[in-house]
Amino acid sequence: MAPSGHPKKNLILVGEGFSYLVKPWDESQTGIIPTFLNDNTSVPLNNLDRLAKEGSSGTLMIEKWNFEGSSENDLLQLLGYANIEKEKMSETLMQRYGNIKINVISNVDTVVSTLNEAKAVNQASLLNIDYNSKEDIIQLTKEYLENASVLFIHLKLDSSMVKNGFICFDNIISEYIDNDDIGCVVALSYADRYNNAIKKYYENPQLHCDSYQLNNFVLPQQSGCHKAGLCVEVEDVPISVCYRHNGSIRCDKRQKFSEEDCKNGGNNSILTYHFLAELAFKLGFTSKFGA
Repeated sequence: MAPSGHPKKNLILVGEGFSYLVKPWDESQTGIIPTFLNDNTSVPLNNLDRLAKEGSSGTLMIEKWNFEGSSENDLLQLLGYANIEKEKMSETLMQRYGNIKINVISNVDTVVSTLNEAKAVNQASLLNIDYNSKEDIIQLTKEYLENASVLFIHLKLDSSMVKNGFICFDNIISEYIDNDDIGCVVALSYADRYNNAIKKYYENPQLHCDSYQLNNFVLPQQSGCHKAGLCVEVEDVPISVCYRHNGSIRCDKRQKFSEEDCKNGGNNSILTYHFLAELAFKLGFTSKFGA
């Protein structure tokens, strides 16, 4: 089908702790380029690589937030709820996105209960199938995407299961990568984002807290650390993210899906607060995102 330029729905796959690498970084080996999990040829990521080649990659800066339920932090950040009280999440959702319908499937029961208690999304459900079954996970995705504008599938896995998680995401993307009505996004966070070696890999992020002059040009404040006109404090290590929708995403010519490609992707860095707003704009629920 010909691309319309705007997706009808968005599918967002969130891998919490997926960017763990083949083995934890040894902090004593500073200066050594890490070996990323998806560089391991035993984990074929053909569809995720195609997602990157035909899409745009970047990073999402994580706003510092001493949230009482730290295990829900990454997903709540992606929903734009950092530093927003639980009691105000439902109101915030309506104010920012109107009548958008967001469904969430997660394998973490506290994530599901937090979202439902706060009425932070339309529906949050606990993953109740084997995500290693390609047929089952694709069928479940289809069911929950049918009555939503945006569907988040959130998997939090320990390092021994991350390879299976990558394969699960690759299977889901295989079903939707040729559907021009569906925008696909994959977002990965680190299990150990406070590891000094990981921090060093991401040091000096391309963030500008104030307007500054480069040669004869004044560059504006960047959205990687700004929220509602104010600069917020962000974590050292971001979330890696890759977007694809035929007709509305500008391809940045990255060749594969990896942390390195996301770090150097054309989307640069934005604050997680703006992530869903960017997608909601393409769905027609918000005014234009960014400049």
